[in-house]
Amino acid sequence: MIQIQLDWPPSVNNYYRISGKQLRITAAGKAYRTYVAYAVPKMEALTGRLRVTIWAHPPDKRKRDVDNLLKPLLDALEKARVFVDDSQIDDLRIVRQGLWPGGKVKVDIVDIQQEANEQLSRRTRDIIELEILTDNGS
Repeated sequence: MIQIQLDWPPSVNNYYRISGKQLRITAAGKAYRTYVAYAVPKMEALTGRLRVTIWAHPPDKRKRDVDNLLKPLLDALEKARVFVDDSQIDDLRIVRQGLWPGGKVKVDIVDIQQEANEQLSRRTRDIIELEILTDNGS
């Protein structure tokens, strides 16, 4: 599992602007992308199917739609090469948490296949240990 803690992202409502017929990322959106690229440890991008849990700590008591966090945050993580493409995400959860001055998001990212392989290895190891104990007990 990869765990990342980041500052509160701009809302999707402030992330894009229409310029003529084109949709463009705002200066705030570009600044957040740059911040995330420097804040996230350099690593090889995840390539498998992913489960992402976002723990959202809002900066204040204003009414907020937590789903407005998704696009800016996931795009910034993709741009920082945490994963290749946000289409890899099969399981996505946002959990609103308590207030945090300035706001924070904590992101847990799990490679689903890697996790399944690790669970299978643990179960196989447990079965082998049980068989050894059973054989030694007879």
